[in-house]
Amino acid sequence: MWFAKLLPAQSDEAATLSVIFWLNDNVNTSATSAPLLTAIAAAPGNIAQRFGRWLGLLPAAQVLPRQRCHFVTVPLRGVPNKHVESAIKLRLQQLGLFSQIGFAYRHSGENAQVWYWDDAQALQLLPAGQIQPWPEALWRDAPAEGMRLLRCTEGFELEGVNPQGIYRSRWFAQAPGQEEQTAFCRDLGLEQTLLPLTPQIASLHTEPAAGWRAVSATAKPVPGWLLLCLLLITLAGAIGVAESVQLYRLKQQTVILKQQIRQLRAQTSDAARLESALGELRPTAEALITYNQSPRQLQWLAQLARLGIVGQVSDVYISEWNFRGNNVTATLRLGPKAKSADVLAMLEKATLFDDVILLPDPPQGTLRIQLKLPVDAATAPAGNEH
Repeated sequence: MWFAKLLPAQSDEAATLSVIFWLNDNVNTSATSAPLLTAIAAAPGNIAQRFGRWLGLLPAAQVLPRQRCHFVTVPLRGVPNKHVESAIKLRLQQLGLFSQIGFAYRHSGENAQVWYWDDAQALQLLPAGQIQPWPEALWRDAPAEGMRLLRCTEGFELEGVNPQGIYRSRWFAQAPGQEEQTAFCRDLGLEQTLLPLTPQIASLHTEPAAGWRAVSATAKPVPGWLLLCLLLITLAGAIGVAESVQLYRLKQQTVILKQQIRQLRAQTSDAARLESALGELRPTAEALITYNQSPRQLQWLAQLARLGIVGQVSDVYISEWNFRGNNVTATLRLGPKAKSADVLAMLEKATLFDDVILLPDPPQGTLRIQLKLPVDAATAPAGNEH
């Protein structure tokens, strides 16, 4: 391999590790976190994978020790999205490290972060078609800015992120000493004030990090007909859920309508009772209306007194008052100061009556008259004030 010409003579295994370390140290490996939109876009795929694993149709995820995994950043400027996976695979094949390569990648911007491994070795370790290997680094929390030393399932790992977002990782069979940590820190461009680091044990999650896609010969592809069946089942389930929601809404609307019907029936019953009560009060109301429309004698008498036609002022007094229909026959007793002509003039001037008729043969000292009430005599006459 052309990489070996750049390195000192050593065993094949040591040469392979040296090439890996050379790649890790000399390739610009930006470790910027995936954008939020990428995680959101990957969510449906992750759910589908979990569902497929739960049904036993997709291979289960398995931790692949860090010792067997290697990290590299692959530039993808100008590569269409549909050719990203092929471009990554071609680039890894050009490295010539393994005859059969498995890898997990995450596409971000113009680069792809890639963890790759010897897939032929993974086929020997894992049952084909049942297990999907995932690098150990993807099972734990991503590192923040800085540097850390982790104890892996096999060996140790130095990894870090510098202020420019560049990520680097290096595996060691034994815990790295001060000199190795200093060299890694210098390559990463960080200050060396916190060295040496103490190995930490990073807890692993139950599933690999979201947003990554794995490609390996250990996982058999799902047949198209099976994917179609899963799609149909998913659509049927979605339709069933939608129908259930619709039925629930209709049921709620039915309950509301029944409540409204009960309220309307109660209101109708109340209205019927009110109508019955009004029917019972109708004769009384009609009698009151009839009484209110009939002329009231007290009103006419009060008007005569108010206008001074009868009383002490005029010295005229009522001795007889007969009301019949729209006519009143009255006998007025005249005092010493009263004169018949003045009384008649006052009655005609008051316009309280439509007509004032003088009756013949009155008793001595009296005045007999017939007063014709107005046609509309429902209310007391306004009269004229003097």
